[in-house]
Amino acid sequence: MIEKTKICLNCNKEFDRWLEHSNRLESLPRWKKRVFCNRECFNEYKGMKLLEGKKRTDSKTGKEFQIGDIRVKNGKKQIFTGYRTKTIIKIGPNKGFYREIWMDPAKWENMKSKGADAKASHREKVRSGEIIGTKRLNPKTKKPFKKGDVDNKGNIFHSYMKQMVKKNGYFYERWFTPENYSNERIRLSIYSIVTRSKKNKIPCNIDYEYALSIFPKNLICPVLGTKMSWGTTTGVEGNSPSLDRIIPEKGYTKGNVEWISQRANILKNNATIDEVRKLEKWLAKKLKKV
Repeated sequence: MIEKTKICLNCNKEFDRWLEHSNRLESLPRWKKRVFCNRECFNEYKGMKLLEGKKRTDSKTGKEFQIGDIRVKNGKKQIFTGYRTKTIIKIGPNKGFYREIWMDPAKWENMKSKGADAKASHREKVRSGEIIGTKRLNPKTKKPFKKGDVDNKGNIFHSYMKQMVKKNGYFYERWFTPENYSNERIRLSIYSIVTRSKKNKIPCNIDYEYALSIFPKNLICPVLGTKMSWGTTTGVEGNSPSLDRIIPEKGYTKGNVEWISQRANILKNNATIDEVRKLEKWLAKKLKKV
């Protein structure tokens, strides 16, 4: 039996639902019973959130485990591959912590290799046009999402992944928490600065970690005292953070850069203190006459 022209309650896209027998509907998983085209749409529609657990930390570093960390248990080497954020340990010394995934290194490498091959094959099909994707629309504007859009969970949209298409026909999307979104924009800014400096032979010895360490936590521009925020494009809006060279000739070097708003950076440009004072006097005179 085939039921056609079903409409997903989440993405509003038509899809076909195959049923061998009419009485099979009762045995289907909930995401099919409720007419969702896939499990991802069901989870998004229901607004499913991660369980509130804790991540166990590495006793050596005092930080959360990272993918690739190695431990030896019962004489066998194991590699950390992630936290199970939907499962919390209920008894024992680790009660309240997420379960962890530790695997044999050889098995992990084999899984990564298979996953990489599958992704490469999928991307090739997208490039060749064998698989065609579309952009999911912002339900508020009915237009494609723009960089900086915020969903109902507070996550911030970054971009569409146009080389990866979901089973429902939409491109995969990159969403970040506010903190991670800011960190990603900083990373991209530094990448652009380092690349541009190398091309134009501008002194540069800063990196992502340094830029992150001097970024104002309160997002206040130290020049204008205004609140900065990342815009919908890469740092061209007036209140977007911008990394300024205090003395342009010294380049992007440690101690010679500071995060200020794009507007303050434009006003400052490469002007000297004397030029700024002259501009201030001239503007004061003109404003009195107006």
